[in-house]
Amino acid sequence: MLNSNCLAKQPVVQHIIDNLQLSALEYRNERDPDVIPYVHDIKIELIEVALGKEAVDLNKRLLEVIRPYVARLSTLGLLQNRDYQILSPPDLLNS
Repeated sequence: MLNSNCLAKQPVVQHIIDNLQLSALEYRNERDPDVIPYVHDIKIELIEVALGKEAVDLNKRLLEVIRPYVARLSTLGLLQNRDYQILSPPDLLNS
C-alpha cells in the first residue's frame, strides 16, 4: 500500500527511471525477507544539545507571535489543552 509520502516521490522516481532507461524497478526495505539476512542491528543514540542564546531568544520571540493565535484557536475549540510551546507549525496551520 502506498502512503501519501510515496505518492509525492513518485514523479521524481519516474524521472530517474526514464533517464536511466530502466525497464523495471523493485523496491525493498529492511523488513523484506530477502533483505533481512543483510541487515544488521541498528543502534540509534539520541544526543540532546542545548540551544544557544540566540536560538533561545528567537524561540521566545516566535512564541510571543503565535501566543494570540493559539489563544484564539483554543477559544474557538480548535485546540484543546495544547501547550503552545510544543505546538508544531503543521498543527497550528491545520487548526
